[in-house]
Amino acid sequence: MTHFLLTGAGFSRNWGCWVADEVFEYLLAEPQLSPTMRTQLWRDRNSQGNYETTIQALRDAAVTYKGKFEEEYHNFLSILGGMFTQMRNTYVQSGFQFEKTTDRQYEITQFLYQFDAIFTLNQDTLLEHHYFTDFFQGRSEGRWKGWDIPGVHDLGKPLGNNPYYTATTLKGIDESGFSLRPQHQPYFKLHGSHNWTTKSGVLLITGGNKESDIGRVPLLDWNLEQFRKSVCTEHARLMIIGYGFGDRHINRILLKAAEVKAKFFIVDVAGIEAMDKRKGQDQIAQRLWDALSLQIIGASRRPLTTTFGADRIEHAKLQSFFAS
Repeated sequence: MTHFLLTGAGFSRNWGCWVADEVFEYLLAEPQLSPTMRTQLWRDRNSQGNYETTIQALRDAAVTYKGKFEEEYHNFLSILGGMFTQMRNTYVQSGFQFEKTTDRQYEITQFLYQFDAIFTLNQDTLLEHHYFTDFFQGRSEGRWKGWDIPGVHDLGKPLGNNPYYTATTLKGIDESGFSLRPQHQPYFKLHGSHNWTTKSGVLLITGGNKESDIGRVPLLDWNLEQFRKSVCTEHARLMIIGYGFGDRHINRILLKAAEVKAKFFIVDVAGIEAMDKRKGQDQIAQRLWDALSLQIIGASRRPLTTTFGADRIEHAKLQSFFAS
């Protein structure tokens, strides 16, 4: 069997990152938020959307009307960039704790080493700071020679004042020729990252047109294909942590994986109900419950910070995933 991990915002939330509702509240307090942005945020909120809906609305207006709306759109993205910077700064503070235990066998890092690949929808650099470190090879006890984020290269421009953190360095995007390094744990950022940059700016896939946007970036298109190939086999075991099941391109792949009898383990504060979108309007999401339910081999609704702290019972439950 092959074991894979997919993380969403709910994963990083365990260490203080904001999820969609909290991003909305962060933006309301942002002094650079214009009346146009504020109005659109509330309009989307009241129609069951979120800040990504606002991004799409502003982008559509920028394409249609140019001028003022182009400026509004780019300013909104800049505000979001500031949010990621604020979260990154939290990760590098001396008092920040990634591990919540001193017992090595119950560390989150020891857990993560067991996955054949990690896929994420997150654009923060939490794992780059606290998991992909200089100690990676030794602490993985022979499981890996190192780690790999395929298709990006160091631009040598540290973000902030600490040049020793690889995660704080701007990354350039390779145009083609993507490959995996043997015996290196791959980390695929399916929606880009706040420290990845292209000729047109920071590479963040947001808004309501993600699949089309991904298709225009060869690296991200390749990353998504790696996810599809990995999980769409009967031998695949996929743990999903903190994903809200709101992305059509991801849900479409999950449905295909369920068809070929891949197995799933859900970790979310809502438990298995996180994938219940039967009352929503998206037809692909509506199918998730029936398609995935018979392929679920476990679930957990407890915070990771306790599961990988003192909660030995829940830790054993998550570990059982690798025996399946």
